[in-house]
Amino acid sequence: SIIVATMPCGNPTCRHRTKRKLRPLVISILPSSSSVTSSDDSPPKISRHEQITEMFQTNPSLSAHFEPPVFSPGVPSREIRNRLKLLEYANQAGLLPELEWQLICRALNEQLSPADDASGGGGSNEAICSEVTQDLSKLELSQKNIAGKTQTVIDPFKYLVITTRVKPDNNCDETNATDATNKKKKKVKKNEHETKSLIPISPNRRGAAEDISVPYSVELWRKSKTLNRDRSVFGCSLAHLIAMKTLIGDDYDESDDLSSHEAKFDFILEDNVRAFVGMEDTDDGTSSCECECACRIWDLIEASNKAQDKPHLRYYGWLGSKPNLTWLYNNHIPRKAFATETGEGNSRIFPFPTNNDFLLDSIDGTSSEPATSQTTNKDTSKEDSSKQPTFSTPGGTAIWGMFAYTISPAAYHSLIAQLQNDVGMLMWKGKRMRAFQAKAIDKIIPRTVREVYGEMSVHLSDKVAFVRCPMLGSLLHKHWEEGFCESTELQHALSSHGEGCNVWDNVWLEDIERQIVEYRKKNGKWTRKEDIQGNSSKSKSNGSARSRSQSPVNIVTLSLISMLLLVNTFASAFTTSMHKTQRKDSLRMPSMMKASTDAILPNSEERQRAKLGHVPIISRTIPIADDMNVTVWEMEKPSEIIQEWWSIDESERTSRVGDPFGVIMWPGSILASQELMKQ
Repeated sequence: SIIVATMPCGNPTCRHRTKRKLRPLVISILPSSSSVTSSDDSPPKISRHEQITEMFQTNPSLSAHFEPPVFSPGVPSREIRNRLKLLEYANQAGLLPELEWQLICRALNEQLSPADDASGGGGSNEAICSEVTQDLSKLELSQKNIAGKTQTVIDPFKYLVITTRVKPDNNCDETNATDATNKKKKKVKKNEHETKSLIPISPNRRGAAEDISVPYSVELWRKSKTLNRDRSVFGCSLAHLIAMKTLIGDDYDESDDLSSHEAKFDFILEDNVRAFVGMEDTDDGTSSCECECACRIWDLIEASNKAQDKPHLRYYGWLGSKPNLTWLYNNHIPRKAFATETGEGNSRIFPFPTNNDFLLDSIDGTSSEPATSQTTNKDTSKEDSSKQPTFSTPGGTAIWGMFAYTISPAAYHSLIAQLQNDVGMLMWKGKRMRAFQAKAIDKIIPRTVREVYGEMSVHLSDKVAFVRCPMLGSLLHKHWEEGFCESTELQHALSSHGEGCNVWDNVWLEDIERQIVEYRKKNGKWTRKEDIQGNSSKSKSNGSARSRSQSPVNIVTLSLISMLLLVNTFASAFTTSMHKTQRKDSLRMPSMMKASTDAILPNSEERQRAKLGHVPIISRTIPIADDMNVTVWEMEKPSEIIQEWWSIDESERTSRVGDPFGVIMWPGSILASQELMKQ
């Protein structure tokens, strides 16, 4: 049984003051001790899960209606590069079939502790699985201990598949090559490998013949190891699946919907949200807190439970592009809302929009591309590649984000059953694509629920209870930060018929976030946290920076030397044959660098950008000694190359990509230079 608090809210104007407290489950990557440390000059860094805890516990309107948040672990994208870590997270998310996980545990147990296995200590499958989870850290230590001696390969698929080498049929290749209808000679294929499954394959598996011929875990690893930059999106999907498994719990009925199921938690939150608190100025100049967040949640719950179609997925926070939001509030919600009076809140409850809803207004809902730039001049090198795209017409995915929602046990198990039979629901690859791309979780879940339980099974409210934090610093969509904020303002303006910028006065924000909002109101544009914090730190370090900038060393000469070294690094790092022609034109000599003279002077406090051929580079001024600074030019965006380096096997790196880590200046080289100057 679940014990919940029923103490009434102290706010007499709260329309749900006698309701029990709501229980949030928050997805957040818990920081390590090293990630929260800061220098003496900078303020201490506050992690996201600490911000969420402070929000729910310090604000009166939230602490009266919400239990302290419980956190579900996030999935770092770096960890799922490792095969064992990926399989562990996939099992926690409920994706791996039970038989496959047991055989993986058996294989790992034998390879991690061969002495125990040889002595006859078998044990049950459950015991083996628990031992393997604890031995993952021991595996890393053992690999460090044997570094430089022998290479140990841990094969978790030892009891799942067997791989054999198949020699090519040379006679068949020669016949095809001499065929009169085939003008081009076909290359003789190298030795291929054939993988056969050692366990029965489910007849419900979906995908290509070569994919469904191997166990699910093998197909999942083969595809996910080539995700590259989309690995963060896949990690987000795994984190949501893990949180949903915790949300549903063990005590459930698979036929339950949201109106009949009492879960351990009420909803799932991402750690990038801020809650409505209804801050309003009173006549005496003070502010009073209204319980707006909890009231909006309860309004949706009560109206949704009374609906004719039972709910299986509810959104408490959602967003969309500005054209889609305008279409939603002006067309879709008035047409499809099935509950327009939910107490004093007057919220309108409506189903998730589909492509057919777009067609009612003669809109092609299958495609919605960002508006192209209106500039026609040929010099596009000056345009910022990180500039956010904008949408000009409605269409595509009408609603973005799953940062506040809940799902029923029936919908969750239907989702897991489909995911266990189709890896293609999580990632896909086109015919001419080199790597797979992950599908976002906010597209997977509503689509699956609507296919199984109908278009009216997903319920939303026109007044959200949670919004995205302004300029928080998205880990997945950095170029959409300003677009998220602008869409949030438009959503508030359309739902409350007021000024959109006032939305930030009605939600809980930290001091630094309030400063960002004030900067937006004064200057008409958004800024980032690091820019706000950097202004205060710059004023403290201006004196020392000016003294260091007066250096007798020829900075221009040092910069040119740095660029020469950078060019050599580029030439050795990019050895892919398909880019060979482009490198001949773009990476010739530093004389092709397009930048002004002041871009290499150290007295400039901002980092300067330039072009080395077609390669964007950026400057960094480094203090080597008290009277000497060095300006180094680095590659501006090296993440794509480094992601490719990590995504391929070690055997392929020497033939495809060289070591790319020399394209930027690493802290170790700076420290070494400073130590040399001391000598």
